[in-house]
Amino acid sequence: MNGVLRGCATSAIIATLGGVHTGCSKGRPEPAAGTLEHAWQILSTRRWVDLTHTFGPGTPVWSGFDPALFTPATNRSTGRPFAIGTDGFRTLNSSLVGQYGTHVDPPAHFSAQGQTLDQLSVTNMTLRLVVFDLTPRLRQDPNHALTVTDILEWESAHGRVPQGAFAALRTDLSKDWESDPRRF
Repeated sequence: MNGVLRGCATSAIIATLGGVHTGCSKGRPEPAAGTLEHAWQILSTRRWVDLTHTFGPGTPVWSGFDPALFTPATNRSTGRPFAIGTDGFRTLNSSLVGQYGTHVDPPAHFSAQGQTLDQLSVTNMTLRLVVFDLTPRLRQDPNHALTVTDILEWESAHGRVPQGAFAALRTDLSKDWESDPRRF
């Protein structure tokens, strides 16, 4: 556990869908369309991209944020850290800003009247995905920011952005995670 934490959104999705998948054997009927088992059957054949990073106290963050802090969680009755040998498990207390790496900002992040994550329906987290790949422009101009022209060019190549789609930016800044922390 060495003071690091691994993002687990992808694992949670796999575990959740994997928990309902019972497998397919010869002679077994195909799962009904629209069921989680059918969705898993489709998703399990696709390429998965893990967007998580292991992060810890040395992870580069915006200069206004404190670094992450990880300390062993202690047993209140003994004052000692939980240990596998005595307690059967170990765990950490973690203190970190929610804006590490790939994340979702709820409306409350920018608006005093906006909803917080716990107020958003889980259906708001399952959306069609549109990825605006800025990597070619960033190679030419490392300070390039997404523009209306970028979006219009994307739409020219791929069609209109679907209403309600989740728009993500591909910047490949993650490749500079350790080699050029100034970029963060």
